[in-house]
Amino acid sequence: MTYREKLELYAQGALEQKDTEEIEETLEKHAAIREFLADEAPVPALDAMREEPTDAETQADAAAFSKQINRYIRRAFLKAGAVVLAVVLAVVFLLPQGADVLFYDPGKPVPGTEINRMTLDLRVYSELFLPHTGPYTEVYTDSRGWGEYEINAPQTITYNKEPSQSLVGKISRGKLNWYTPDYVRLPAINVLKHALAGVDAGYVMEGDGSDMAEVKAALGELPAISGYSAFVTLDTVMTFAEFADWAKKNDAWPYWCAVCLKTNGTGEAQYRTNRLFGVYYGAPFIPGNDQIGDTGKLYAPSDFDDMTRVADEMAEHAAALLDYAENNRAFIEMMADDAEAGDFSAMAENIRENGLFVYGFFARATAEDFVSLSEKEHIAYIYVM
Repeated sequence: MTYREKLELYAQGALEQKDTEEIEETLEKHAAIREFLADEAPVPALDAMREEPTDAETQADAAAFSKQINRYIRRAFLKAGAVVLAVVLAVVFLLPQGADVLFYDPGKPVPGTEINRMTLDLRVYSELFLPHTGPYTEVYTDSRGWGEYEINAPQTITYNKEPSQSLVGKISRGKLNWYTPDYVRLPAINVLKHALAGVDAGYVMEGDGSDMAEVKAALGELPAISGYSAFVTLDTVMTFAEFADWAKKNDAWPYWCAVCLKTNGTGEAQYRTNRLFGVYYGAPFIPGNDQIGDTGKLYAPSDFDDMTRVADEMAEHAAALLDYAENNRAFIEMMADDAEAGDFSAMAENIRENGLFVYGFFARATAEDFVSLSEKEHIAYIYVM
């Protein structure tokens, strides 16, 4: 048996007692020599040791020992390399996506649907506060990791004078930056003349300063095309059922209803609104009836000729939208909306308690249709965009 074979058996713990003692004595001898040389003299070069061996057995022992040490070193480097590689892979591929959970994730799937979170958020927000922009039915997202997302919201139809305008932007750790921010900015004024309907509001300005006679004159001068959109103010507040009957009778075809809240105190106006908000008159661009969690049901009426019948459901629909907005304040804050915590919940509670009240609407029609509408009962003001 060669000395190398003895060393391998020794490393495995399978060597006989006599040979084990011999090898341990040799190892102890070499350890003592190394310690002495380290303390008393420079370590001789390995080549010199090989060129001038003391004897054949010592040379074989040194070679076997050197091979064993090299093996241990290689194993240590392999283990260290594996650990470093795992850390690098985690930093490059896992940590960026892991960090996403700490911030608003626009691409998170909505359970039971084929849409993502920001699609639902933007649909709800647009219905409540942005009727003039036209619907955004889909938001595409591309995660860059570390809470960074590229977003794209294509628009296929619009309800104002401008052509359809897709939105692109970036979300960076919960901060939203639209590259076309003015298009989805909240109106600086209430374009409905709420005071004409008996609605109290906190707006300093309303409408454009003109009166109904000037509006009718301006409508008569519009070119005869179909692409006009307008906010229409009623001269009285109606329940949703009353408004649905009026709209059917007068062939008004509203696209969106402006909603006000009933007040319960004394010494103040019977109705109020602190912002321009409302709901779609027809089917909203929101999937199903249960896709906003536990905050209530979204209603999607399909029969425009019988909207009176669904007044209670539309009230719950409006309240559910507001509850959803309240429970998703990360998106509300990204939209630079200054609503305070609890505002939307209070509005939803008021609607559930008192019902849905309408004081105006948003519509799209020809110039001739708006001229005809201006002559109808209960029309106080028309603001053409």
